[in-house]
Amino acid sequence: MPSYCFDSGDMVNKRTADLFAQALDEAVPETWTTLNPVQLMRLRDKFAELIVEECGDVAYNAYWDNPETVRGIHIKEKIKQHFGVK
Repeated sequence: MPSYCFDSGDMVNKRTADLFAQALDEAVPETWTTLNPVQLMRLRDKFAELIVEECGDVAYNAYWDNPETVRGIHIKEKIKQHFGVK
């Protein structure tokens, strides 16, 4: 895996980059040689954003299904923090 996928100065954290790299390795390993570094980083960042937003929406909606026991808005923010998405 290219080292630039783990640059800590980027939008996502190392865990997100690791998951992205694993997904590429398993699903389309040829992309490491067909996409340039900038394209890979943009794809990685968008991948993280979409996944984390979906997780956050699920958690947030859980609150509305049962507001007495679930604090969905807090869970959404925790998921975003965990994956390093702003």
